[in-house]
Amino acid sequence: MIKSAVLKYMHIMLVLGLCSPLCFADKRLVSMVSASEFAQLQKSFYELLGGQSSPAVKDWQAMGMALTEDDNYIYLEADQVTKFGLGKATIRKRPISTDAPLMLQAPHQFYDRHTGDIGRALFADEGFIVYIENTVQRYSAEQSDLAHQERSIFSAFAAAYIERYPQGRVIQIHGFSSAKRKTKAGRFADIIISNGSLFPDQKLLAIQACLRRQLKLVTRVFGLDVFELGATTNTIGKRFNRQGVGHFLHLELSEKTRQQHGDPAWLEEMQQCL
Repeated sequence: MIKSAVLKYMHIMLVLGLCSPLCFADKRLVSMVSASEFAQLQKSFYELLGGQSSPAVKDWQAMGMALTEDDNYIYLEADQVTKFGLGKATIRKRPISTDAPLMLQAPHQFYDRHTGDIGRALFADEGFIVYIENTVQRYSAEQSDLAHQERSIFSAFAAAYIERYPQGRVIQIHGFSSAKRKTKAGRFADIIISNGSLFPDQKLLAIQACLRRQLKLVTRVFGLDVFELGATTNTIGKRFNRQGVGHFLHLELSEKTRQQHGDPAWLEEMQQCL
């Protein structure tokens, strides 16, 4: 009981930024899936994204996933025993766009405060087909950074999404501390956007122009205006860039910017730019 209370206290301190990741020297290991499980998940996610009949509930359970649904959404969550810490997803059954609906991810919703709130709010827009978020605090377990794990439901969904929608876009929401930035450009940025490479594309520049115009935010493009927080080691970004299909958008939001997440007008403008 004492150990549990101490761990809970350290978790709160870490979320508040008052405890370093070293607080969690004795961590539980986040589950990864095998190559064969990854292939099965990718196939099943591909079917879900296309509105096809998906495996039965018991088959999802065999893959370590719990499935529930209502009239508008399908909900998937990794089993916290057999697939601990692999996240959860919400799939929209009838997205407004059938050609290239967007995928949204928040891989660090607890550590990057308000990114989960922003992700869920943005997902209300019918242009998004799936939203995925983590279920374990980034530093509270080994292998818990799902933006850098090759075999997780984040990666399996991204692989299925690229296959289903080769012209689609995956948007990842992150948060950064201005005080920890190494450059003046980084310290005074509201948003840093990247495609996961050193080579910005025209789509990034269009998004930058929109964010500057609509939200009046200091928006920097990695590889052009700033050279930190570029997501060059991000698993999802590497997959997109390696395959040369779709578009990966990595959004780094300052704390000040994330604090605007409760403003409906701010969210609407952000949705339009993405």
